[in-house]
Amino acid sequence: MAELLVITEDLIPERIHGYSAGYALRRLSRQEIVSIEDWLFENGEDRHISGSPSALLFPDCPHAAGDFVGQCVTIAEFSVSLLISTRPPTFSTAAISSDGACVWAGRLPTCGSESSELQFLPGITGLTAAHWLRVCAGAHRNAKRHLDVTFSRYVRSRREQNAADALIDLCISLESLLDAEMEISFRFALSLAKITNDKGAKAQEHADLLKGLYGYRSRAVHGDPKAERHFQKTQQRLPELHNLARHILVAHVIYMQDHSRDEWKKHIEERLYD
Repeated sequence: MAELLVITEDLIPERIHGYSAGYALRRLSRQEIVSIEDWLFENGEDRHISGSPSALLFPDCPHAAGDFVGQCVTIAEFSVSLLISTRPPTFSTAAISSDGACVWAGRLPTCGSESSELQFLPGITGLTAAHWLRVCAGAHRNAKRHLDVTFSRYVRSRREQNAADALIDLCISLESLLDAEMEISFRFALSLAKITNDKGAKAQEHADLLKGLYGYRSRAVHGDPKAERHFQKTQQRLPELHNLARHILVAHVIYMQDHSRDEWKKHIEERLYD
């Protein structure tokens, strides 16, 4: 099986070079650079790889890489960005190597930044960095592309010069950890469960009841064929659900005797941190 090299001409310090179960951050050899440049030249591109380039190595690359290259570039940018205090790295070239020889290479779109030394956070070693690259790749694979937005928006937030736009990208990256239904369901369940003043297992039980209710509601109004199954599960706990709803509604009515709607929303937000 071939290896994919995602190459940066930014300087990665020697102490950050390392290996972990086939993944690596390492310096390119002169032989590898010549092989990549020769392949590009033979295929119509006079490309010179300058400086002392390093590469992030991804094992088990299919020869017909397809989307694999783009995915690995995203993973490479994200994994390194979380380990450094400077701007994200600029990856200029991707290459597939088999038995030490380049079998494919391509130029990557860059952000136009000049090459510089990447400043890694204290305590980061080559083993740490390579292991982290492997972890990011495994998570991306298991998530079946659902981390694309998470990874790419985080990198964009680090590159963005406009502070307001950077915050928006960072928020989108974090929001992407929850799909829309999950995020609303979580807020619905946690916010309302907090009103009961219960703690521990009882509070978790109430939150689960409310999540089940919201799950059924969401599927029913969108015509999801799984709605019937969720209805059956919710119906089995209907008495508990009615008691919980009564408790919540009574608490709300009592509170609203002397408070505004805005105060109620603030009250709920404050309860989330109890």
